[in-house]
Amino acid sequence: MTLEELKAKYPRLLGRVWFEHRSGWVDIIDAFLAVVDHVLPPSGSYKIRQVKEKMGTLRLYDDIEGVPDEVVATIAAARELAEARSYHVCEWCGQPGVLRNREGYYTTTCDEHALYEGRMAVPLDPPAELFIKSGAGWRRYDPELDLFVESEKPTWE
Repeated sequence: MTLEELKAKYPRLLGRVWFEHRSGWVDIIDAFLAVVDHVLPPSGSYKIRQVKEKMGTLRLYDDIEGVPDEVVATIAAARELAEARSYHVCEWCGQPGVLRNREGYYTTTCDEHALYEGRMAVPLDPPAELFIKSGAGWRRYDPELDLFVESEKPTWE
């Protein structure tokens, strides 16, 4: 699926949004929008303000109004999951990838797309992991389970 096909699939959710990233994350965004489309009541207001790459991973900025708190929570959880998935998917082609550093510019790519304009992106050492503070504890995204799991405090905390 292309980004334009994605816009056609979810016209009530996307409207005039600009995608500021490559097409490799389209399946991640599609899965996110499927959740939003499923839980958003007809009376609710939802608008994506921006979909972009930031620091090598996907960022979704949106506004939600007129919906119950549990709908807001479901959409927030789907957004967290979409952004976490992007740490492991090549922004260019959608194949498995890793977060890399290309001379100070972070990008998530497969090995094939690590070289761009003559500059090689090097995987981070140690590999990047996504942690989210959760109440008094922490959650870490596990790509093999495709969900957040309880975790010890990150070493950088």
